[in-house]
Amino acid sequence: MGVDPITFEVFRNALMAIAEQMSAIIWRTSFSTIIREMLPSKTASHALERGDVVRMVTQGGGGHGGPRERDRALILRDLREGKVTPEGLRRDYGLDSPSL
Repeated sequence: MGVDPITFEVFRNALMAIAEQMSAIIWRTSFSTIIREMLPSKTASHALERGDVVRMVTQGGGGHGGPRERDRALILRDLREGKVTPEGLRRDYGLDSPSL
């Protein structure tokens, strides 16, 4: 079963755009104060034993679309839950106050 070249190209471009957005978000997140505050003990030299379990909790993918198009109620929820800082609110969402 084959896919016509136009459909293939549309999907390929969409997937590349998503990958580029995710890359940009990961890069921006690396400068996040939240990450530094939540992971003060981050280390690459912790020895693990057989049977140890490593649990990593992350905030999911980069999403789809621009951050300034995001539903304001969801942004407020993220602010309340500490997933975004007031600085991030201004920088990423272009919003000046938590009251939106």
